[in-house]
Amino acid sequence: MKNAPEPPPELDEAGKKLWRDVLAEADDDLALDARERSILATACAQADLNAALEEQLNSDGLIVRGASGQWRLNAGATELRQGRLALAKLLEQVCLDRRVQRPTDELPDWFTAN
Repeated sequence: MKNAPEPPPELDEAGKKLWRDVLAEADDDLALDARERSILATACAQADLNAALEEQLNSDGLIVRGASGQWRLNAGATELRQGRLALAKLLEQVCLDRRVQRPTDELPDWFTAN
């Protein structure tokens, strides 16, 4: 994407990298509207959160002791799984590939049948 906007300054390393990577792969003539910029910024903030959760999991381990001393799954694992799903859904909404359409001859017969 030509003249891609700079990432929001509040993003950390993972978020800024995602911002730049996503826009680097966008068409040169693409211009993001306010909704798409907001969704992309939210996705990048989620990428930062996911990176922090991964770092914490690497430090604490997947299994931790609970309040009563029992072994249990680190709550960060569940949060990271949810965060990854959230990131994927947010990126789907940015619609940078909206101009790319699959040729109808590649669609299955049942899809094009009247």
